[in-house]
Amino acid sequence: MKIPRTFKLYGKKVRVRSQKGLAVCHDKVGEARYRKREILLQCLKVAGIPYRSRDIEEVFHEELTHFILSAMDHDLAYDERFVKQFARLLYQSRLTEKGVWKGEAT
Repeated sequence: MKIPRTFKLYGKKVRVRSQKGLAVCHDKVGEARYRKREILLQCLKVAGIPYRSRDIEEVFHEELTHFILSAMDHDLAYDERFVKQFARLLYQSRLTEKGVWKGEAT
């Protein structure tokens, strides 16, 4: 699965950037920065130790969920348990997608 460099919510661009040391300095793998309209993700290698791309992709979906809920001005944006569960289900559905719906009768 590909993580985008940018996407838009309500017409406003959100950037996705890699950050060295996010896990080491801040003990996290991702961070949503609302005012800067950016998502920071830990680089795939920290001190020579690789992160699985799947782990980073899952974290991206968590931060994306935070951003969407925040854009909606919803209190759930700050409910870590809800965000983590919703993001995992969203990510799982994206990983297991099959075929393309074409709107035709089957």
